Amino acid sequence: MSNHNFSFNPKIEAFLENLKSNNNKYWFEERREFYESEIKSALREFLAIMGEKFAEARIPYFAEPKLSLFRINRDVRFSKDKSPYKTNLGIFFPYLVPAKPSRSGDAVGFYFHIEPKRNFFGAGVRKPSQAYLKRFREILSKDADKFDKIFRETLRFFPDGTESDSLKRMPGGFEIEPRFAKYLKYKEFIVAKTLRSEEVFSREIADLTFSAAAAAEPFLKFLSRGFELNKRASLL
Repeated sequence: MSNHNFSFNPKIEAFLENLKSNNNKYWFEERREFYESEIKSALREFLAIMGEKFAEARIPYFAEPKLSLFRINRDVRFSKDKSPYKTNLGIFFPYLVPAKPSRSGDAVGFYFHIEPKRNFFGAGVRKPSQAYLKRFREILSKDADKFDKIFRETLRFFPDGTESDSLKRMPGGFEIEPRFAKYLKYKEFIVAKTLRSEEVFSREIADLTFSAAAAAEPFLKFLSRGFELNKRASLL
């Protein structure tokens, strides 16, 4: 595994904190140079490092700007909150990219969130479609024991557990052992691990990210079953 001497500028934390109380175009434009050089460029450098690490380990995560990085500008068209900028940074690594890759909906992957007092790693699938849930529940009902073992092992590395929304009632048409029934009620599958600020801005952040992403791989591989996958994924 290659060694990298990379770290995020710790001043990013103060930038995001101040942006919360100065969320306007004038304040941001006055500090655009910092954003471009110390945030946007750093995120791209980090993405390239992680892409190299995943490729060396032959783990099928994708680290590409169009799939992995988010604009700092908010989409305010349908929101009552007209604040123009996001006050956090996010990096998404899709796993086994579907034929129609996305950063939302039926997108299984690993996520790194940077925000003052709320830094974390996350993994899973968030707010998937009903079509995905139907397919996955069919797979789960036939292989629940395997999923349960993988899920519990994943939670050992992601101790903050799952934030998954659940149905109030069991969906009909599935047969499963009662001890696994809770999984059929999940509307999404997400695990999380909180990070300290010192970890995010340390020179170990690339290694920490790789370790977490590698630990999440069996979980994401199971969640990916049933997808129509991009042919590029089979090349890794």
